[in-house]
Amino acid sequence: MDRRERLNQIIRMLQESSRSSLDIKARFPRVSARTIERDIEQLALEGRIQPDSEARSRNPQWEAREAIPAIEVKWMSGRAAAAIKLMQGCVSTLLPETFIKDLQPLFLKADHALRQAHNREYADTLHGDAPVSGGSGQLPPEAIRYLVSLKQAIQQQQLVSLSFCCEHGSTETTLADAMPRALLMERGGISLLAGHHAHDEPLKINLNAIRRLELQGAAAPSVATPVPRQPV
Repeated sequence: MDRRERLNQIIRMLQESSRSSLDIKARFPRVSARTIERDIEQLALEGRIQPDSEARSRNPQWEAREAIPAIEVKWMSGRAAAAIKLMQGCVSTLLPETFIKDLQPLFLKADHALRQAHNREYADTLHGDAPVSGGSGQLPPEAIRYLVSLKQAIQQQQLVSLSFCCEHGSTETTLADAMPRALLMERGGISLLAGHHAHDEPLKINLNAIRRLELQGAAAPSVATPVPRQPV
């Protein structure tokens, strides 16, 4: 472990909770205590960490003053980078922004890897029309684009028109005025739960099965039926 990596690891420790100098030294048993002391002094001098109290002590408590990305990647293959970029398209529509922020170093590393000459074939895969080969749990690029529209429809209570293939066979079903309710992440992939006036139970549709999806207008608000007044 080089010094830069060790300094970042100290800051990550302190992001979780404040720790004493002895606690920090104990986390690096293969590094001399004096070296860790110099690391702490350097981080404090740069303003990256600070004592959590002003009281002088031989074993002060330290806390972080800056945020270090939770993930740090040194190298990534083209195939892994393509998979991560596909994953980014999925999770960015499903997870809160605070979760996505922690994953940004991973996504940026994938971007850098795909720009390299020997990884162009994987970059082309992401922008092509053909689905990515693999198991049923993987999403083709067009299904990832559907996720954005479905998230908007769920949040804004918009109706959608969509066509999808049935689970058994190649028969294609078209629905208009469907109301997206939720997105489910399962072992078999991501599925949409949608309500429709022609079906009593919510429909469960795997995103891999969707062939066309268009946003429609906002759903009409439900209005309670007035109860007729009884004559006195």
